[in-house]
Amino acid sequence: KYLARAIEKNWITEGQNVAEFEERFAAKFGWRYAVACSSGTTSGEVLWTAIREIHNAKNKDIEATGRVITPACAFVATANCLLSASLLPEFVDVSLDTLNLDPEKIPWGNVVNPVAVQLVNTLGKMIPIDVVSKAARKRGLFIIGDECEAHGGKLRGEPSKYLDAAI
Repeated sequence: KYLARAIEKNWITEGQNVAEFEERFAAKFGWRYAVACSSGTTSGEVLWTAIREIHNAKNKDIEATGRVITPACAFVATANCLLSASLLPEFVDVSLDTLNLDPEKIPWGNVVNPVAVQLVNTLGKMIPIDVVSKAARKRGLFIIGDECEAHGGKLRGEPSKYLDAAI
């Protein structure tokens, strides 16, 4: 059906098929929106550029480059997306049990110009996002999930309701 529609319209990217995919994908995970991109890296670049713009608009007096708390052990694109958006990674050690950011090691008070926390659910293993979320919200930080390996993942049997956005 979708292939025939694309061939009939001579339209592969964007168009009706992609709009329908975005709508159904968002609904499946309980999100308001989903934006299809060519890769996880591209989606990260788009998302982090938007986060940077929102942060800069809210903090016009801040000239320093924003920093994002992110795991020290992740796919290289995790940090590259930040750099592409003119943000700096603030690397934090991971837990050996989950290979995810270790909430106990986040240096909350020592990050200069913090913008967000990037949670990467490596190999589908969920980070205790509720713990990180409470501390991040208290500081007014965005909470972004790199869900490239965890779409549909659950924490304690529940889908994550703590993220501001997901890659």
